[in-house]
Amino acid sequence: MASNMEHEQLVKYILAPMTAAIVAMIGWSLVNVIELKEEIATVKTDVKYISKQVDLMQEKLALKYEMEIYASK
Repeated sequence: MASNMEHEQLVKYILAPMTAAIVAMIGWSLVNVIELKEEIATVKTDVKYISKQVDLMQEKLALKYEMEIYASK
């Protein structure tokens, strides 16, 4: 009988809280992964916008350079 009682106490006071803590950590980790994926998506959008702006600036500079060469002739 004492062994069964010790087992119940072990489950009640040690294993149950440990299991709850592990489940909580896994849940928290999943939330962090989801937030990280959202942040990565935002960064990708920002990089695309910046790349597009850089391309537009390069086109404008190339056109200005061509106009300066043409005007100097």
